[in-house]
Amino acid sequence: MTKTTQALAITPKRFEAFLTSLVNLQWEELDPVLDDRDLSRFKQKFAEEFGLYDPRFLGAFLGENATREDALNKPSPLIPTRTRFETRALRFLYLLFRAAWVEPDARTREWAWVYLRARLNRSLYSSEPLPWKWTNAGAVLSSPPAELPVERAFSYLIKHHGRTRSCPNPECPSRYFFSKRHTQRYCSESCAQNAEREIKRRWWSEHGTDWRNAQKGTQATGKTTKKRKKVN
Repeated sequence: MTKTTQALAITPKRFEAFLTSLVNLQWEELDPVLDDRDLSRFKQKFAEEFGLYDPRFLGAFLGENATREDALNKPSPLIPTRTRFETRALRFLYLLFRAAWVEPDARTREWAWVYLRARLNRSLYSSEPLPWKWTNAGAVLSSPPAELPVERAFSYLIKHHGRTRSCPNPECPSRYFFSKRHTQRYCSESCAQNAEREIKRRWWSEHGTDWRNAQKGTQATGKTTKKRKKVN
């Protein structure tokens, strides 16, 4: 039987590692093809620690009584090369977290967090649980379940959203990152240099001929002026 995930002390560095690894998975929005090694590394590094094999998490995507073995072994009916855990649970997280990463409206990001918590508080095949329970005194609010680490990760994303960035370099293999300073635009010095070279290349391609012609005209005018001064 799978044990319920315990609340662990997760450092900001681990939260950021999980978040950037998740949103940088090479998973196309319209064609769910993901590099096997990339996905395997992600599950090995983060699935256990962030509660992705917790019964409550599995129940929300695979149904009640789903186990870790189900997550690892049951193939998806639509994509046999993937498990149901990958195509339902991980793909859901990928799409939700990446959309939140670039969402400029704080209220919309908060609503996504509420939706995530509600989704994880019910089984895939059960009705939405009521937020109250009946007692002799009438209806009283139910206590919320303990946060799973993946929920805390989304909360971390919301609190630090001012540092989320998307690297402008179109060739960057990991575009989404947390900035270290508010003016940082590129994920690394390498991407910044590559982008600068590309900007210069495009500028010369579009304006190089005009610039050279203008330079020749300036030089010719300068020579003519010097000659006239000598004659006078």
